[in-house]
Amino acid sequence: MHEQNLKFTFIAALAALCIPLMAQDRVLFSQDFESGFAECTAQGDTKIIEAPLGGKYVQCSLAESKGVSRISIPAIPLADAAAVEVKIKYRASRNGGQHFGPWVYIAVSDGTKTISEQFILCSATTTWREGVVRFLCPPGAKTLNVNPRLQATEGRVDWDDIVVSAVDAESLQKPKETKSTEDRSLAILTTFKLEKTPDGYVLTDGKTVLKNENQKPGLPLQFTLPDEWCENTTFIYDVQTEFKTYWNTRNASIFQTIFAINQNI
Repeated sequence: MHEQNLKFTFIAALAALCIPLMAQDRVLFSQDFESGFAECTAQGDTKIIEAPLGGKYVQCSLAESKGVSRISIPAIPLADAAAVEVKIKYRASRNGGQHFGPWVYIAVSDGTKTISEQFILCSATTTWREGVVRFLCPPGAKTLNVNPRLQATEGRVDWDDIVVSAVDAESLQKPKETKSTEDRSLAILTTFKLEKTPDGYVLTDGKTVLKNENQKPGLPLQFTLPDEWCENTTFIYDVQTEFKTYWNTRNASIFQTIFAINQNI
């Protein structure tokens, strides 16, 4: 990263969540690896593991911080699906982000090229978690590709129970605004800023100092916010970022800067 000023602002407000009645989901693809990879293919150090208490799952490993180990799933026909949900269970030795660590790349194609991309970013965990993403299918969408992977960082990630479903598109549409007498005034509770110190970059609110969790050269900066700012469902997160980026001198087709937010569930 170069000459970046990053600010996190947390705002508390009363919020009401209305979940419309959904139509029954329709499964387009599922894989639990009980019969091996089946139609899926493996790349790198990727293998089927049999659990001590029964059941099978896939494990991707990297012994060094380069390359990729992944599962490739054949193109999944979307038929008339207007919206899609992708779910996958995982267990990871480290946090991931776009293009590094454990993450899931999801590509929507019109049959010839990718027209939309989605991601599931994984968090370090010793117990099974479920990563989920829901999205509307863009016009012309015909197929979907799902690629769980461990990329460019040493470690390990376990994958299981991949399910792709067509879901009700109305549940993903923005609700219509309605007049309300409820007090929805906002109050800034805290602000974290990115600062450069002699020991590297830190994220601080003036009291708490968060150190960069990725200390190896070439890895993106990564910070985990304190629990007090992550456990309240009434918080609204206002994230603002300003940065300058430069072309990678070793490969002129790659930007140096990637900004991503990962929610740990």
